[in-house]
Parts: sequence; structure tokens; C-alpha cells
Amino acid sequence: MIRFFVVVLALVGLSACTPTTTTIYPENYTAANCFNGTYAFDLELNIPPAYGQVIALTQHSIDSAGLRTVCRLVPGPNPTPFGQGYPIYTGEVDNGRDGLCVSARTSAGGHVLSCASAAQVRRAMSAAPGSRASAIRLSRWQPYGS
Repeated sequence: MIRFFVVVLALVGLSACTPTTTTIYPENYTAANCFNGTYAFDLELNIPPAYGQVIALTQHSIDSAGLRTVCRLVPGPNPTPFGQGYPIYTGEVDNGRDGLCVSARTSAGGHVLSCASAAQVRRAMSAAPGSRASAIRLSRWQPYGS
């Protein structure tokens, strides 16, 4: 009987606990389709200095179902012929059927997002490699998430 009261008291005590939530950011995830497929085009990021230091970058694909996390990108210099860039592979954009987005966590601007449509992705994929048209430049950033 004493054990029963101890168990009841323990359950009452546990039920009084306030649940906590953990904020999960996209950069906490990895996905199997990172670097999947053949080279498709270069992605350039132009994040305004007013946003401060870039703390984390996450690549997403976008289709009718919404955003899906694809890869974590390493912030910092990664030159393409036209500026800071990252190689994008066909599997990361579903062979041109998906659009492409990047979210950036910044020190002064918070969490921001910039996207290119599936049509822009297809144009970059069909352009001559190394040409200006074979790169997508993301420069229009908007608040995103938390």
C-alpha cells in the first residue's frame, strides 16, 4: 500500500512539470540528397552586410509540397568565377523540377530566406558551364521562421 502511495505521489509530481519545447533550426538537419547527382550549376549568395555575420546557411529545395532541407552550407569564401558560391548537384534540385532556397542565420538580421524558382534552376542547368547564365545569384532576402 505504501508503494502505491509513493507511485501516486510521483505521478502527481511529474504531472505538475511544465513541458518545454526545443527550437530546431534547419541547419540542425542533414539530408541524404546532399551532393547527389552530377554537377548542375553554381549558387552565389549576396547577403547584405547589414545582416551582420552569417552564422549558418542551409540549402532547401522547394516544390508544391513546400520547403525540404537539402544541405548545410559552410559560410565563408567559396569562390566561383563570379563571387562567393557553392556547387549545386542535380539530385539536390530533383533534376530541375524543384526550386532552390537558402536560409541564413545572421547575427544582426536574424533568420532570412532567399529563393530561386524551378524555372530559374532549369535555365541555369541548361546554360553552358562556366557562363554567367550557369549561376544563380540569391540576393533578395526576407525574414524566415524563428
